[in-house]
Amino acid sequence: TTLFFFKLNYYFIPTLFIIQAINLVIFSLEAEFYFINSFWGMLLYVAFMGLCGGLTYINGAYQLQVRTKPEERKFLLSVAGMWMNAGILTAAGVGSLLEQALRKF
Repeated sequence: TTLFFFKLNYYFIPTLFIIQAINLVIFSLEAEFYFINSFWGMLLYVAFMGLCGGLTYINGAYQLQVRTKPEERKFLLSVAGMWMNAGILTAAGVGSLLEQALRKF
């Protein structure tokens, strides 16, 4: 259903990666300086971050599906899914290590 409302052109997908990198910087600065003072402001910002991540994920998988040959599609979608899961696992591991380091700090 997300693609029904937010189907993005292939050339716009890298822009979402840039927006996600900017979100990482903003959220890291927020964790240090607390410049978002409102619960609702933070709620909207986190919703925006989730929307960007979801759009990147679903549109990337969709473009991979429509831009590949049928005989390669299943393999490439599996590889893409594996790398997405590897990224999530890496982020969880780094987050756990960072939390432990920050608690000692």
